[in-house]
Amino acid sequence: MLTFCIYFTFDRLKSFLFKIMKSNVGSTDRIIRIVIGIGIAIGGIIFESYWGLIGVVILATGVYRFSFIYKLLNITTYKKEEEGTGVQFF
Repeated sequence: MLTFCIYFTFDRLKSFLFKIMKSNVGSTDRIIRIVIGIGIAIGGIIFESYWGLIGVVILATGVYRFSFIYKLLNITTYKKEEEGTGVQFF
């Protein structure tokens, strides 16, 4: 019974994430975010600053091709011909 509850909860979480986290960051935007995110994260580590955390967030939006701010503002740079290339979470 417990296994069923865990699987059911995981399945619902997976479907919720797929509804919410549709890719909205395009290829060029993604590359820029990854490069800038790595640079800021390394700078944060070198200078022992909290800017490193901001770099990690920018890097994560590039890796997962999803930006929460883009979602709030209903912006997308993700083109339809890139449709099959999105990140598979599960």
